[in-house]
Amino acid sequence: MLRTTLVIICCFVFGSRSLAEEIANDIVESPQGQKYSAGAYTAGRAEAINDIKANKLIIEVSGLPAPWSGEYTKFLADKYHVQLKTVAGCIVDSKIVAHERGYNEISVAEIERRFGHGVLEKSAEDVQKKWEQAHKN
Repeated sequence: MLRTTLVIICCFVFGSRSLAEEIANDIVESPQGQKYSAGAYTAGRAEAINDIKANKLIIEVSGLPAPWSGEYTKFLADKYHVQLKTVAGCIVDSKIVAHERGYNEISVAEIERRFGHGVLEKSAEDVQKKWEQAHKN
C-alpha cells in the first residue's frame, strides 16, 4: 500500500513538474522585452488565417477603450466590414497578449492589403476628431 502511494505521489509530482516546465517553455521574450506565449501567438495567427479565408475581417482589442471607440467600431463595420473584437479589458496575461498580437499581425496586414496602408490609423484619427468636435464643452 505504501509503495503504491509513493508511486502515485511520484507520478503526480513529476507529471506536474513536466506540465510546469512545458508552460514555462511556452513563454518567450520579444525583442522589445515583452514576454508572451508562443503557443497562443501561433494559435492567433492560425485563427486569423482561417477567418480571412471565411471572409471575416476582425481586429482583436484589449485594454481601456477610448471614449470614441463605439463610433470607431461602427465606422469600421459600416465602411470596411471590419469587426473589432474585445478579447480582454485592462488585465491581460501572456496568452491574451500573444494571441492578440499574432492574430492582428495577420488580420491588419490583410485589411491594409485590401484597403490601403494606414487605413486603420487614418480612420481612427478621423473618428476621434469628429468625436472631439461633437463633444466640445
